[in-house]
Amino acid sequence: MKRRALKRLISFLVVAVMICSLIPSLKPKAASDNAGLVNYRTHVQTYGWQDWKSDGAMAGTSGQAKRLECIEIKLGDTGYEGGISYRTHVQSFGWLEWMTDGGMSGTFGMGKRLESIEISLYGEVSEYYDVYYRVHVQSYGWQDWVSNGVMAGTSGKAKRLEGIEIKLVKKEKKETASVTYRTHVQTYGWQDWKSNGAMSGTSGQAKRLEGIQINLDSTEYSGGIKYSTHVQKYGWQGDRYNGAMSGTSGEAKRLEAIKISLYGEISNYYDVYYRVHVQKYGWQDWVKNGELAGTSGEAKRLEGVEIKLVKKADAPEKKEALKLTLSGNATDSYEIIEDCYVEGEDVILYLPKGVTVKGDMLNVTEKIMSDLSKSTGLNFDKNYEPDGYWDVRDEYYEEGYFANVNKDNSKVNVVVINSNVGNAFASENSIVVEIFDYDYDECRHQTLYHELSHVLQFRNGADLGSVMDEGFAVYTTYKCLTEMGIPNWDAVQYFAPTDDLVSDRIAGGEDAFRFWIKDDVNGRFPNYHYGFRFLTYLTETYGDDIYYKIMKEAGNRNFSAYVYQEEGAEDYNDFIRNNELLKDVIKSQTSEDVFADFAAWDAANWSRICSEGIANLEALSSGN
Repeated sequence: MKRRALKRLISFLVVAVMICSLIPSLKPKAASDNAGLVNYRTHVQTYGWQDWKSDGAMAGTSGQAKRLECIEIKLGDTGYEGGISYRTHVQSFGWLEWMTDGGMSGTFGMGKRLESIEISLYGEVSEYYDVYYRVHVQSYGWQDWVSNGVMAGTSGKAKRLEGIEIKLVKKEKKETASVTYRTHVQTYGWQDWKSNGAMSGTSGQAKRLEGIQINLDSTEYSGGIKYSTHVQKYGWQGDRYNGAMSGTSGEAKRLEAIKISLYGEISNYYDVYYRVHVQKYGWQDWVKNGELAGTSGEAKRLEGVEIKLVKKADAPEKKEALKLTLSGNATDSYEIIEDCYVEGEDVILYLPKGVTVKGDMLNVTEKIMSDLSKSTGLNFDKNYEPDGYWDVRDEYYEEGYFANVNKDNSKVNVVVINSNVGNAFASENSIVVEIFDYDYDECRHQTLYHELSHVLQFRNGADLGSVMDEGFAVYTTYKCLTEMGIPNWDAVQYFAPTDDLVSDRIAGGEDAFRFWIKDDVNGRFPNYHYGFRFLTYLTETYGDDIYYKIMKEAGNRNFSAYVYQEEGAEDYNDFIRNNELLKDVIKSQTSEDVFADFAAWDAANWSRICSEGIANLEALSSGN
């Protein structure tokens, strides 16, 4: 009886197990990647990627001595346009480039620790929220909360980040702007934040200032604050913006002077005043708007600083930019009597007063952008680093007039000017072109194709210097127009005999390939010719997608932006580093002998390429 009962029990359990095996297993549901206002996840030593966290919850570990290695951050549904940008300071590599909206910052599979981080909002959302964050640092534990681009972590101390918390805080509406600042002081380290004229630093203690961070707080006007310091032995550093550190930390170098100024719309309404306490001299007089405070060439330390904003007595009345709607018909014309803008789906046109434009101007621009996207397979809406502190529109129009237009640079800015000097250039967000670039038929829009090619490249890859950048723009314009059956006669100059410009450089192989080429030979720039030949060689040898592979790989590397080429310049070493890094990127996607192979290819094939190219242009012109 007992044996029969035992058999029944065993049978019951077997059936139960079989039934359970048919039921899908229930696993804990991973945290959503868009559950909160701000969402983030970290890659942790040993553990790999953790689940997404939101709105102040801790990502990482505490008390386990595990380093953070990389991070991804994105916004949820805030109700506003714009996004979040961030960068990390990584062991061995230093500060990486800014990432936006879910892009990975840090390293993967290299065993490198994150040491500090800066996070900020951009676009409309930055008017309504502040982003606050704090980090758990090796040996120190949790640091104080910081916000809006201020560095969290350490610099020069080789301490790993182990955890992070991030949250958005709704801004309180302010009637006036204010400035906050803090200083890194000898012996004491970073002091608490001060604001609106309060002293930061010390007086009578003979302690040097070593670093400074300055923030502007205003929801009324766009723009920001920039500053530069003169540092012992190093001299003047480059401009820093909106909370970034200027000076040094952990190097025992004194600040000797400082310049502070406002930029953008707010500079029309406020002046920034500041004064410093200088070794032996005491408090200097107040200065303002970029004037030097401190000393130069006297080896005197700054010991204290006071900063305040003062509303301009003659501040202009704030004006809303005028928006124009075009008919789309080429037969219509509009005389522009006041600076205005035209908005398309992916582009904003800015028009200066005094010009006359056709009704199809927006259609022309959008068609060119569409042509480039179809020809290359790239899109203008890819992730990119916003211009941030530099708005090219302010260079040509009333400063701040267009401040509320396309604030997050989600669309491409086409800034139209009327100087009649053939000026044109591009950045990752904007191009500047002359009005006469729109005065020709489709065949002559060379400048628009060229400059928008630059924007397309920058938004999908990285700044690769003049050879690669100009080569891409020239080659893409030629390829795009050729595919559409349009004779691109500007390409003749690159097919014409130009050996006197480029043959020596090509024969120089790798040693002649530089990140930037500035020299001008007989009024013509060899970087265009060299770049066009090099891109032609790459695509013929490695396929049409080779340049995009190079762009993608370059985007994963830590190039230094805006470097000077003159030997002895402060960042000349960065220029040399960029040269070597770019050559390594190109080799990684082609071959170790790519530059020597290019020289051999050019000698053997360029005459053929020229003949075929010119014949193709003639055929297109004749309609064949």
